[in-house]
Amino acid sequence: YATESDEKGGSTDGPLEGMKEHLIETIKHTFKVSPEQAAQLYSELIQCTRKKHL
Repeated sequence: YATESDEKGGSTDGPLEGMKEHLIETIKHTFKVSPEQAAQLYSELIQCTRKKHL
């Protein structure tokens, strides 16, 4: 969802960013990956949600 801060180039703390630690733990356990890999997958997930209009 676009917010005013998105339009002005500010930070974007959407719903997924607010659940970062929980989502990283879920990714880690679901896919049986290291914490670093889970964090990378989380990062890619966030990028996908930000660029879903492409």
